[in-house]
Amino acid sequence: MDIIVEIFTDFIETIFVENSEKIVKDKKISKFIRYPVILIILLSCGLLTLGPIILGILLFKQNIIGATISILIGTIFSVYIFYKIKKVINKQRKN
Repeated sequence: MDIIVEIFTDFIETIFVENSEKIVKDKKISKFIRYPVILIILLSCGLLTLGPIILGILLFKQNIIGATISILIGTIFSVYIFYKIKKVINKQRKN
């Protein structure tokens, strides 16, 4: 049963990740599909950046080294995402 769930989850994730950029950019696709996809992308980026930071803050009393590494990973992710967003905005302004 675990293999079936893993295959199904991997299938959905592969389809979503590969096609999400195409869905967001294509104006022919309905707003009722594009906006939830954009929301899911933003939530996953927020979870990816804020998750390790919050985990590091919560674990700071038990394990200082692990908490510092977790906070550092979350900070690196957030800087990278902000850099990518800035790059996309600058590309949009040039066009």
